[in-house]
Amino acid sequence: MRTSQLVGGDLSRMSVRQLEEVMRVLGPEEARSHEAARAMVAELMEIEAEWRLGRRHANEGFAPVSPVAGIGEGRGETTGAIDHMAEAATRYCYESELALAAHALVGGLTEHQAAAVLMCTRMVARAAAPRDERRELTSQQLVHPSRQVWTLQRLGFAPGGGCRFLSAGSMRKAATQARGRMVDVVIHRIHRKNTTSCALVTG
Repeated sequence: MRTSQLVGGDLSRMSVRQLEEVMRVLGPEEARSHEAARAMVAELMEIEAEWRLGRRHANEGFAPVSPVAGIGEGRGETTGAIDHMAEAATRYCYESELALAAHALVGGLTEHQAAAVLMCTRMVARAAAPRDERRELTSQQLVHPSRQVWTLQRLGFAPGGGCRFLSAGSMRKAATQARGRMVDVVIHRIHRKNTTSCALVTG
């Protein structure tokens, strides 16, 4: 895609890399740069939420089968060998550069802000919904005490800690503050001198 098309394109359809390029071309003072940064933060928080809800619970580093499974079965075709390369690729794919960038951004927030912004992602709104209902939960539904505790635990926050939200409004307010803080970080890191494409990861 040519630079002119990229800069004038639909930010919601761009990859993180394309959003980064838009910001580099326009500079830190342009309003559209800040729009691109907000879109980037939203995408990275989806990646972070997905990792916490799924990959974080995948027991990385543990064997995929019991060491005593299959004893006495011989070495017939039914026991088959494990494709260790495929297993490793699946196990560690979450450690992509974008996942590391998302981890780094969340790491710069307070625990309360991190919990709020992740609770407000589409990924969490879908994951916390009843399995028999294909819909996303509203913020009001997400802060219901029982569902909120379950969701916070799945996201890696200690139950009963300082992450609990008394209302949907307080959660949304904290999430807005968190996004604003992350947008500032993204703008600063991408536009400072001699940055590389890994700027969000390395700081």
